[in-house]
Amino acid sequence: KLGWDASAITGELEGPKAEGKVETSPATQGQIKSHQFIKTPDGSIDFGEITLDMAQSMRRQPGKIRLERGDEIYGEHHIEIRHGNDIRALGYGNVMEFVSDIAKHIDQVWQPGHTAQLVALHQVKNDRVMYIELKPAHDESGDYYTVRSAFPARAGFVKNKRWNLLWEGRAQPSTNSGKSAPFAE
Repeated sequence: KLGWDASAITGELEGPKAEGKVETSPATQGQIKSHQFIKTPDGSIDFGEITLDMAQSMRRQPGKIRLERGDEIYGEHHIEIRHGNDIRALGYGNVMEFVSDIAKHIDQVWQPGHTAQLVALHQVKNDRVMYIELKPAHDESGDYYTVRSAFPARAGFVKNKRWNLLWEGRAQPSTNSGKSAPFAE
């Protein structure tokens, strides 16, 4: 099992470095909770992947796409409070289903100006937009792309944005969830 689990909130860590209980302040407990990985509808923590082929085309690092619990600024909590009603109006049961759909069906990846974030689009009747950002590994599974935000948008969302198109195609769902070698040394 990778990442943080809910027991971290009470002072117990799960993972390779955990050795029982640790003392944590309330601020640290909130930070641990925000970095907790959310599981996909099938129980994995990997929602999708920036594959080696995609990464080479974009001149970026490959990595799994993961959703953290987050807070008001990023992650599952942010997406729920800012876009949850719009997501459910499209017929998705929750934020995890929506993020999973985008991550498994990326049609384009854009670079929005001078930022470390990338924008992944799944284009259907309207666009489904997901902002992702590369983060360093918490464990032996390697660096990963965290989902900063995700939301439905009008068709042609990026049309007049003057962003750089980095990749276009169709991503394949990850077949090696959690078992790959680290992406950064």
